[in-house]
Amino acid sequence: MSDRLSIAFQGTKSGLVIAIDDTLPFDTMIASLSEKLDESGDFFANAGVTLNLGARALTEVDLKKMMKVVQNAHDLRIVGLKSDSPETVATAELVGISRISAASAHPGSAIPAQQNGRQTQQSIAVIESLPAAIIRKTLRSGQMYESRQAVVILGDVNAGAEVISAGDIVVFGALRGIAHAGAGGNENCIIAALKLEPMQLRIASRIARAEDKPGKSRGSEFASIEKDQIVIDKWSSTSYRLLSE
Repeated sequence: MSDRLSIAFQGTKSGLVIAIDDTLPFDTMIASLSEKLDESGDFFANAGVTLNLGARALTEVDLKKMMKVVQNAHDLRIVGLKSDSPETVATAELVGISRISAASAHPGSAIPAQQNGRQTQQSIAVIESLPAAIIRKTLRSGQMYESRQAVVILGDVNAGAEVISAGDIVVFGALRGIAHAGAGGNENCIIAALKLEPMQLRIASRIARAEDKPGKSRGSEFASIEKDQIVIDKWSSTSYRLLSE
Protein backbone atom coordinates (compact mmCIF):
# COMPACT_ATOMS: atom_id res chain seq x y z
CA MET A 1 0.00 0.00 0.00
CA SER A 2 1.25 3.46 -0.90
CA ASP A 3 2.46 5.62 1.98
CA ARG A 4 0.45 8.47 0.43
CA LEU A 5 -2.80 6.55 0.83
CA SER A 6 -1.88 5.81 4.44
CA ILE A 7 -2.73 9.44 5.23
CA ALA A 8 -6.28 10.51 4.43
CA PHE A 9 -7.68 14.04 4.45
CA GLN A 10 -11.41 14.47 5.03
CA GLY A 11 -13.16 17.82 4.92
CA THR A 12 -16.06 18.05 7.37
CA LYS A 13 -18.42 20.80 8.54
CA SER A 14 -16.26 21.24 11.66
CA GLY A 15 -12.94 21.34 9.82
CA LEU A 16 -10.33 18.91 8.53
CA VAL A 17 -9.78 15.38 9.82
CA ILE A 18 -6.36 13.88 9.11
CA ALA A 19 -6.44 10.10 9.58
CA ILE A 20 -3.06 8.37 9.71
CA ASP A 21 -2.42 4.64 9.39
CA ASP A 22 -1.03 3.65 12.79
CA THR A 23 1.27 1.02 11.20
CA LEU A 24 3.18 3.59 9.14
CA PRO A 25 6.72 4.21 10.54
CA PHE A 26 6.88 7.56 12.34
CA ASP A 27 9.57 9.19 10.18
CA THR A 28 7.87 8.03 6.98
CA MET A 29 4.56 9.34 8.27
CA ILE A 30 6.02 12.78 9.09
CA ALA A 31 7.57 13.07 5.61
CA SER A 32 4.37 11.95 3.86
CA LEU A 33 2.21 14.23 5.99
CA SER A 34 4.41 17.24 5.24
CA GLU A 35 4.34 16.44 1.51
CA LYS A 36 0.56 16.09 1.39
CA LEU A 37 0.02 19.33 3.30
CA ASP A 38 2.33 21.14 0.88
CA GLU A 39 0.45 19.71 -2.11
CA SER A 40 -2.92 20.79 -0.73
CA GLY A 41 -1.95 24.43 -1.20
CA ASP A 42 -4.55 26.74 0.36
CA PHE A 43 -7.33 24.18 -0.05
CA PHE A 44 -7.66 23.72 3.75
CA ALA A 45 -6.25 27.12 4.76
CA ASN A 46 -7.19 28.28 8.29
CA ALA A 47 -9.06 25.04 9.02
CA GLY A 48 -9.34 23.46 12.44
CA VAL A 49 -7.69 20.04 12.37
CA THR A 50 -8.54 16.84 14.22
CA LEU A 51 -5.83 14.16 14.16
CA ASN A 52 -7.10 10.57 13.99
CA LEU A 53 -4.14 8.43 15.10
CA GLY A 54 -5.73 5.05 15.78
CA ALA A 55 -3.65 2.94 18.14
CA ARG A 56 -0.38 4.79 17.49
CA ALA A 57 1.50 5.52 20.75
CA LEU A 58 3.23 8.90 20.74
CA THR A 59 5.67 10.48 23.17
CA GLU A 60 5.51 14.20 23.91
CA VAL A 61 8.45 14.80 21.55
CA ASP A 62 6.78 12.88 18.71
CA LEU A 63 3.39 14.54 19.12
CA LYS A 64 4.93 18.02 19.24
CA LYS A 65 6.86 17.23 16.05
CA MET A 66 3.62 16.18 14.32
CA MET A 67 1.80 19.26 15.60
CA LYS A 68 4.56 21.51 14.29
CA VAL A 69 4.27 19.99 10.80
CA VAL A 70 0.50 20.55 10.77
CA GLN A 71 0.45 24.01 12.33
CA ASN A 72 3.19 25.33 10.06
CA ALA A 73 1.06 24.52 7.00
CA HIS A 74 -1.41 27.15 5.75
CA ASP A 75 -2.38 28.47 9.21
CA LEU A 76 -3.96 25.18 10.27
CA ARG A 77 -5.02 24.79 13.92
CA ILE A 78 -5.14 21.49 15.82
CA VAL A 79 -8.45 21.46 17.66
CA GLY A 80 -8.82 17.80 18.58
CA LEU A 81 -7.37 14.32 18.62
CA LYS A 82 -8.80 10.83 18.24
CA SER A 83 -6.77 7.97 19.69
CA ASP A 84 -7.12 4.46 21.07
CA SER A 85 -3.71 4.66 22.76
CA PRO A 86 -3.70 5.57 26.50
CA GLU A 87 -0.14 6.88 26.10
CA THR A 88 -1.12 9.20 23.25
CA VAL A 89 -4.22 10.41 25.12
CA ALA A 90 -2.09 11.27 28.15
CA THR A 91 0.48 13.01 25.94
CA ALA A 92 -2.23 15.03 24.19
CA GLU A 93 -3.58 16.24 27.51
CA LEU A 94 -0.04 17.15 28.55
CA VAL A 95 0.53 19.35 25.48
CA GLY A 96 -2.84 21.06 25.85
CA ILE A 97 -5.09 19.41 23.27
CA SER A 98 -8.48 19.74 24.91
CA ARG A 99 -10.81 17.77 22.64
CA ILE A 100 -9.87 14.08 22.76
CA SER A 101 -12.03 11.10 21.75
CA ALA A 102 -11.69 7.42 20.87
CA ALA A 103 -10.59 6.62 17.33
CA SER A 104 -13.23 3.96 16.72
CA ALA A 105 -13.61 2.77 13.11
CA HIS A 106 -10.24 4.39 12.44
CA PRO A 107 -10.23 5.38 8.75
CA GLY A 108 -6.45 5.31 8.64
CA SER A 109 -6.33 1.52 8.71
CA ALA A 110 -5.11 -0.25 5.63
CA ILE A 111 -7.29 -0.50 2.55
CA PRO A 112 -8.16 -4.19 2.07
CA ALA A 113 -5.82 -5.92 -0.36
CA GLN A 114 -6.69 -7.55 -3.67
CA GLN A 115 -6.55 -11.31 -4.11
CA ASN A 116 -5.85 -12.80 -7.55
CA GLY A 117 -6.85 -9.57 -9.26
CA ARG A 118 -10.32 -9.54 -7.68
CA GLN A 119 -11.59 -7.79 -4.59
CA THR A 120 -12.78 -10.17 -1.88
CA GLN A 121 -16.39 -9.97 -0.69
CA GLN A 122 -15.17 -8.88 2.74
CA SER A 123 -13.06 -6.08 1.22
CA ILE A 124 -15.95 -4.81 -0.87
CA ALA A 125 -18.21 -4.76 2.19
CA VAL A 126 -15.65 -2.72 4.12
CA ILE A 127 -15.28 -0.11 1.37
CA GLU A 128 -19.03 0.14 0.75
CA SER A 129 -19.61 0.79 4.46
CA LEU A 130 -17.43 3.91 4.45
CA PRO A 131 -19.28 7.26 4.45
CA ALA A 132 -18.59 9.77 1.70
CA ALA A 133 -16.28 12.75 2.03
CA ILE A 134 -18.02 15.84 0.64
CA ILE A 135 -15.95 18.67 -0.84
CA ARG A 136 -17.90 21.91 -1.27
CA LYS A 137 -15.56 23.75 -3.62
CA THR A 138 -13.74 23.50 -6.95
CA LEU A 139 -10.34 21.83 -7.07
CA ARG A 140 -7.92 24.06 -8.90
CA SER A 141 -4.87 23.07 -10.95
CA GLY A 142 -2.10 21.70 -8.73
CA GLN A 143 -4.45 20.67 -5.92
CA MET A 144 -4.87 17.05 -4.85
CA TYR A 145 -7.44 15.37 -2.63
CA GLU A 146 -7.06 11.79 -1.35
CA SER A 147 -9.53 9.84 0.77
CA ARG A 148 -10.25 6.33 2.00
CA GLN A 149 -13.92 7.16 1.57
CA ALA A 150 -16.05 7.70 -1.48
CA VAL A 151 -15.68 11.33 -2.60
CA VAL A 152 -18.47 13.72 -3.65
CA ILE A 153 -17.33 17.06 -5.08
CA LEU A 154 -19.81 19.93 -5.24
CA GLY A 155 -17.84 21.86 -7.83
CA ASP A 156 -15.42 21.24 -10.68
CA VAL A 157 -12.14 19.33 -10.85
CA ASN A 158 -10.06 21.58 -13.08
CA ALA A 159 -7.33 20.40 -15.43
CA GLY A 160 -4.20 19.76 -13.38
CA ALA A 161 -6.14 18.82 -10.23
CA GLU A 162 -6.30 15.24 -8.95
CA VAL A 163 -8.74 13.20 -6.85
CA ILE A 164 -7.85 9.77 -5.40
CA SER A 165 -10.39 7.65 -3.54
CA ALA A 166 -10.63 4.10 -2.22
CA GLY A 167 -14.30 4.24 -3.25
CA ASP A 168 -16.41 6.00 -5.88
CA ILE A 169 -15.85 9.53 -7.15
CA VAL A 170 -18.87 11.67 -8.03
CA VAL A 171 -18.42 15.21 -9.35
CA PHE A 172 -21.40 17.57 -9.45
CA GLY A 173 -19.63 19.70 -12.01
CA ALA A 174 -16.99 19.25 -14.70
CA LEU A 175 -14.22 16.68 -14.28
CA ARG A 176 -11.27 17.87 -16.37
CA GLY A 177 -8.39 16.73 -14.17
CA ILE A 178 -7.29 13.28 -13.00
CA ALA A 179 -9.53 10.91 -11.03
CA HIS A 180 -8.54 7.57 -9.48
CA ALA A 181 -11.38 5.56 -7.92
CA GLY A 182 -10.98 2.17 -6.22
CA ALA A 183 -7.41 3.05 -5.23
CA GLY A 184 -7.23 -0.02 -2.97
CA GLY A 185 -8.02 -2.32 -5.88
CA ASN A 186 -11.84 -2.31 -5.90
CA GLU A 187 -12.83 -2.75 -9.55
CA ASN A 188 -16.53 -2.21 -8.75
CA CYS A 189 -16.04 1.52 -8.19
CA ILE A 190 -17.21 4.20 -10.61
CA ILE A 191 -16.32 7.75 -11.56
CA ALA A 192 -19.28 9.99 -12.45
CA ALA A 193 -19.57 13.65 -13.42
CA LEU A 194 -22.06 16.09 -14.90
CA LYS A 195 -19.40 16.80 -17.53
CA LEU A 196 -16.75 14.12 -17.99
CA GLU A 197 -13.73 15.55 -19.85
CA PRO A 198 -10.79 14.15 -17.83
CA MET A 199 -7.07 14.25 -18.46
CA GLN A 200 -6.97 10.70 -17.08
CA LEU A 201 -9.32 8.23 -15.42
CA ARG A 202 -8.18 5.32 -13.28
CA ILE A 203 -10.27 2.63 -11.59
CA ALA A 204 -8.26 0.15 -9.50
CA SER A 205 -5.31 -0.67 -11.82
CA ARG A 206 -7.08 0.18 -15.10
CA ILE A 207 -6.23 3.49 -16.82
CA ALA A 208 -7.99 5.50 -19.54
CA ARG A 209 -6.42 8.70 -20.86
CA ALA A 210 -8.09 11.66 -22.51
CA GLU A 211 -7.45 10.38 -26.03
CA ASP A 212 -9.10 7.06 -25.09
CA LYS A 213 -12.43 8.78 -24.39
CA PRO A 214 -14.51 8.90 -27.58
CA GLY A 215 -16.07 12.25 -28.50
CA LYS A 216 -16.95 15.13 -26.23
CA SER A 217 -19.03 15.02 -23.08
CA ARG A 218 -22.68 14.10 -23.68
CA GLY A 219 -23.88 15.41 -20.35
CA SER A 220 -23.86 13.34 -17.18
CA GLU A 221 -21.67 10.27 -17.67
CA PHE A 222 -19.94 7.63 -15.60
CA ALA A 223 -16.92 5.39 -16.04
CA SER A 224 -16.76 1.78 -14.87
CA ILE A 225 -14.86 -1.40 -15.64
CA GLU A 226 -16.37 -3.79 -18.14
CA LYS A 227 -14.53 -6.75 -19.66
CA ASP A 228 -11.26 -5.69 -18.07
CA GLN A 229 -11.26 -2.11 -19.39
CA ILE A 230 -12.69 1.28 -18.49
CA VAL A 231 -15.82 2.18 -20.44
CA ILE A 232 -17.87 5.39 -20.35
CA ASP A 233 -21.63 5.54 -20.60
CA LYS A 234 -24.40 8.08 -20.16
CA TRP A 235 -25.69 8.37 -16.60
CA SER A 236 -29.34 7.51 -16.01
CA SER A 237 -31.60 5.93 -13.42
CA THR A 238 -31.32 2.69 -15.42
CA SER A 239 -27.53 2.65 -15.28
CA TYR A 240 -27.64 3.34 -11.55
CA ARG A 241 -30.03 0.42 -11.03
CA LEU A 242 -27.80 -1.93 -13.03
CA LEU A 243 -24.70 -0.89 -11.08
CA SER A 244 -26.50 -1.46 -7.78
CA GLU A 245 -27.47 -5.05 -8.55
